[in-house]
Amino acid sequence: MSVTFQQVGGAVVVKPDQVLYEGRECDAMEARLLELVRRGAFVVVDLSEIRWLTAHCIGVLANGQHHAITSGGSIALCGVNPLQRRLLAAMGLVEVLPHYESAEGAVRSLSSAA
Repeated sequence: MSVTFQQVGGAVVVKPDQVLYEGRECDAMEARLLELVRRGAFVVVDLSEIRWLTAHCIGVLANGQHHAITSGGSIALCGVNPLQRRLLAAMGLVEVLPHYESAEGAVRSLSSAA
């Protein structure tokens, strides 16, 4: 798995390119994500290339959002497929991790909320 981090407008778009597995891949993404959100960054995680999420990686996203909120930033998701949406809803994270159809829509929304 590789993850790209790209500045787009007032946000950083994070785009993993495969399954978010347990272990090193999630740990590396978490470290970078936390670094960004602790500085108050607005982050959009693009899941359009991901078929499913592991519990570990869902925890990374929820933990990142917690740190983002306490630091004045935010995390939003885009490209969420129906299976991911059901999983996030079952875990009570739909309201915690807002999701948008596209990265551009998420960036616009986060930028206007700032």
